Amino acid sequence: MTPYAQVLGADLDRLPTPCQALHRAFGRFEGRITVEPAPFLVLRMLARLMGLPAATPDAPLVLETAPTEKGACWTRRIGPQCMMSQQRAMPDGTLAEQLGPVTLAARLVPDGAGLRLETAWVRFLGLRLPRFFWPGMLAREWAESGLYRFEIDIRLPVLGTRLIAYSGWLDPLAS
Repeated sequence: MTPYAQVLGADLDRLPTPCQALHRAFGRFEGRITVEPAPFLVLRMLARLMGLPAATPDAPLVLETAPTEKGACWTRRIGPQCMMSQQRAMPDGTLAEQLGPVTLAARLVPDGAGLRLETAWVRFLGLRLPRFFWPGMLAREWAESGLYRFEIDIRLPVLGTRLIAYSGWLDPLAS
């Protein structure tokens, strides 16, 4: 069972069909993505240290999800770049995703159109950060024209400056 399915439980059935298809089972999904980088070089370097992709306008995206001992590995191939993260369902009912030295846990909130992810806690090098240091995150997914659509915008705490933003689509219903 995927970490999303573990956390959502019966709420998974409330999501649009493309969102259910992506989160119900492991697999390989294809689509397109646009990545907007941080506005400053030092922030772009920080993003790369975390394993986040560089700026990419309308590139091919291949997402491969696979089970691991503790949850799932998500491998995103964005053009020639690769972004990997580890996900797992947490005892507190959140979904934790580790990207390099940062682990961000999110509450999964189904709504009428899809799913929103709200930051629940953040760890850096295993140490839980006070809320003041959490990055701002706008993250949502929905269905449109039979496709799984996503939009993520992560901003630095206090400054509100973008660390990365990306959006695009996948076709989880393609055979």
